[in-house]
Amino acid sequence: MNEAHPRTDNHETMWRWRYAVPPEKGAWIWWIGPLLIGAAAARQVHWDLILLIVAALCAFLVRQPLTLAVKIVWRGRSRAELAPVLKWAALYSVLTLAAAGWLLGGGHGWVLWMAAVGGPLFAWHLYLVRQGQERHQVLLDLLAAAFLALTAPAAYWAAHGVSAWLPWTIWLLTFLQSSASIVHMMLRLEQRRHKTAPSDYPRWRTAALPLMHHQFNLVLGIGFYAAGHAPLLVPIAFGLLLLDALEIIARPPFGHTPKQLGMRQLFVGSSFVVLLMAGYAFFG
Repeated sequence: MNEAHPRTDNHETMWRWRYAVPPEKGAWIWWIGPLLIGAAAARQVHWDLILLIVAALCAFLVRQPLTLAVKIVWRGRSRAELAPVLKWAALYSVLTLAAAGWLLGGGHGWVLWMAAVGGPLFAWHLYLVRQGQERHQVLLDLLAAAFLALTAPAAYWAAHGVSAWLPWTIWLLTFLQSSASIVHMMLRLEQRRHKTAPSDYPRWRTAALPLMHHQFNLVLGIGFYAAGHAPLLVPIAFGLLLLDALEIIARPPFGHTPKQLGMRQLFVGSSFVVLLMAGYAFFG
């Protein structure tokens, strides 16, 4: 009887979500959003699209156990956590390789160049984790957002879409939304540290970069729509994001937790995705 308890505890430990699921809320929309928009633009569902979803999900999730493994081995976390972490990493890796291999065997050669781009980025992330410098790496976050937005053309191709330029248009639009979200979140995290509202000039001066980013996105969305390369819901979606940015600047989120800020950002990003999905599925 006494020997059974350690096995039960280990089994329960294996399934703890903190070993298996990344804690960042906003990062999910960086890959799910482009993927759904790309699939909506193709206007059809194919078995290859299901495999892509499996591969993308597991490749995204494997970051959590591998990140924890690096912290355990090089940064002194408890070795007792290594076994469940490696089990999750192995499970996700097998599923990713199986789904990607099936896609590759079906003629989707883009799987190889996505791996060639994503591999070095992930290695850079793990290196920063080993050094304890993984937080507030804006350049890496932007590059990761650009890479994850590639799920848009991947979904379009997996669903057997036929346009040559449309998937890359969606990639650009979704990456610009993600990058604006990143610089805007930096502003929000800075705002929450203040106990009282700064005067108007400092508040708007510090918000200049995210505000210019949102304005650029709106102008580009209008240009794409005017040229016939995007549905009307694209500039509408970017316009709503600009209004959200203006509201945050006018009423800073003092005292909000990072989790609260992340959940708001997730809601805003999800709204953008829904609008673009509707635009490309019905009006694109």
